[in-house]
Amino acid sequence: MYRLNHDNGRDPPERPCNVFDLIGGVGSGGFIAILLVVFGLTTEEASEEFANMSINILDKEDIDAETRTAALRGYVGDLLAKYKIYQSARLLDTNDHSKGCKLAVAISYKRNAGSVCILRNFSSRQEQPLNLTIAEANAATLDYIGADWTLSNPIQEIIAEAHETFGGDEKVACPLSLGCGHAGIFATPESSSMVELGKLLERLAMDGERKAESIGSLMGQLGLHHRFSVSRGLERDGTKINTATLGVITQHTQAYLRELQISYQVEACTSALRLRIKLASLNQLRYLGVRQSLSPQLPPLTKTFVMRKKPWEFIEKVLLSERGSGDINGPRMLFVTGIGGCGKTQLMLRFMKDHKSKFTHQFFIDGSSEDRIRSDMVRNMRALGTDHSQKEFEDCILFLSQWALATSIR
Repeated sequence: MYRLNHDNGRDPPERPCNVFDLIGGVGSGGFIAILLVVFGLTTEEASEEFANMSINILDKEDIDAETRTAALRGYVGDLLAKYKIYQSARLLDTNDHSKGCKLAVAISYKRNAGSVCILRNFSSRQEQPLNLTIAEANAATLDYIGADWTLSNPIQEIIAEAHETFGGDEKVACPLSLGCGHAGIFATPESSSMVELGKLLERLAMDGERKAESIGSLMGQLGLHHRFSVSRGLERDGTKINTATLGVITQHTQAYLRELQISYQVEACTSALRLRIKLASLNQLRYLGVRQSLSPQLPPLTKTFVMRKKPWEFIEKVLLSERGSGDINGPRMLFVTGIGGCGKTQLMLRFMKDHKSKFTHQFFIDGSSEDRIRSDMVRNMRALGTDHSQKEFEDCILFLSQWALATSIR
């Protein structure tokens, strides 16, 4: 957010609830999501509030669970007063802080860990809303209810929420996933103690990086997977979770962000948020790896398509006939012109479908607006494979211009 505000010259800085349409999380990530959406905090304010709560309540080892719970509820009450939100306010109440941003936080009763429900600040046709007070919702993410075990990485559930809320045809510019650090290597404990085995199961259940890597490999072709999680320094040590101090966490995070590859990924993510070019539909993201094709599909032919013999034969001759000795080498180009509605697009779509096997790739670019041209160009290019998954519009134009000079249809 700092880099985005710096590039856009925002003063005061823009808040995440102004940039993202939906923010979600689980466990401490769910708590932070509530701060960003319901309280409408900046990333700096949310970081400061969560750090203060961690130091003063969560990280204290000399207090029992009942005392910690009471302290947590008191802290949340103070937060509500500080940011002028009524103590009795509920998630579904009208809230000017959110700026229309939607919230989806996964929780699960620890006595029934297989059951997950979603806290929302909006109504959903999926289920009756669990309309907790904001204070109860904040406490639920960290107190006696949590979903870290059942759902350590909720990205698929968040995508499903967006799909249900905005519709499958709505396109996405930037899904951003933030992790809490790689857990390191999981080793089976030498002891057969139930306590040690229990700790191993807990660490396996809460390891969201494996799911992130799996999703990232599927989303890579779309160039939409912006995932950041500190890769070194926050690993668990043996069977004990690393309780690094805030300063150590900050140090490792800064080192991670300075890595060349990560810096490039941050730039790509910032650019996606700034340009807001929508590249893939929520249908593609939700059913990724199941039944949806990653490659953009050609628009359908109309049922009333009428074949025009002379234009068709001319197009086949220009684009598919054998080259003569006097022909210029290089790719062939054909411009089809005519008055609006005379059937130019439908004729070329039919040609592309009938002769698909004769071309290495087929792009369909909607020229109705500059934004649509950019979006379609980037979406088609990124679908070519992981080598092109991070290309921006200018990169696409440069690549296609070079490709056109070096190739021709086979």
